[in-house]
Amino acid sequence: MERVALQDDVIPLKFPVRSADGQMINSIHVKAGQIIDIVVAAADRLKCVWGPDADLWRPERWLEASSLPDPNAMNHGWARLLAFSQGVHACIGVRMGETNH
Repeated sequence: MERVALQDDVIPLKFPVRSADGQMINSIHVKAGQIIDIVVAAADRLKCVWGPDADLWRPERWLEASSLPDPNAMNHGWARLLAFSQGVHACIGVRMGETNH
């Protein structure tokens, strides 16, 4: 998913990351016009959120409330995933993805 910053801004990170030189990064500074790539496949498989089996397809996660991560750690999109994006940029096909045919 790609977005373009409309103005200079600072994007806070929910989970700090360690840079190549060992510093902890808590936010990212962006300039107007800068392209921001959001790697949805990586965001929806964060082991710090989903646990050591984050890469496994386990639909039963959503059937057992006790197996879901803390809601504050998860994304706010459909089914707590970014697969369809969210907000005004949400995929227009999300409803088709939710239905059984």
